[in-house]
Amino acid sequence: MNLKFPKEIQTKKNKKLKNKKDPFYPNEKTTWLNFSKSVRLQHIETVLDSDRFFARCVTCGKLKHVKELHAGHWIKIKHKATKFDRKNVHPQCVECNEYKKGEEIKHEEYILNKYGKEVLDDLKERGSYPYFKIPKEALKIINDESKEIINKICKEKGINKW
Repeated sequence: MNLKFPKEIQTKKNKKLKNKKDPFYPNEKTTWLNFSKSVRLQHIETVLDSDRFFARCVTCGKLKHVKELHAGHWIKIKHKATKFDRKNVHPQCVECNEYKKGEEIKHEEYILNKYGKEVLDDLKERGSYPYFKIPKEALKIINDESKEIINKICKEKGINKW
């Protein structure tokens, strides 16, 4: 049996165009990398020199090099409506974020103490949305803001970007 496909599917040229990235808009992975760095840098407590700068895990309190910390979510990352919300994402050590599954109760207490019940309730509500697609325009704005934060903090604190 010989199936005929439309010409658009048959040509290699169109396949290349379809898969080509739009250089103006960053993808979600690139945006996440910059957002994650900016979140961790915003929590720097100690700078020893341009390559040694430290922040505290919000759930256990350990002081770690910023590169060793994760940007941990209280409302899990699969809930896209809160994925890039700075009030939902904070520095966490690997032990808390991965091995202890985010230490949700301690993370919730941190958010409650820092931002209040209204923010906590808002995050819970938005985290319950069953489906949320992040528009590419929003990814660009988040990515650009994150890069600005990274550049500003690195310049102010005299630290190297990584």
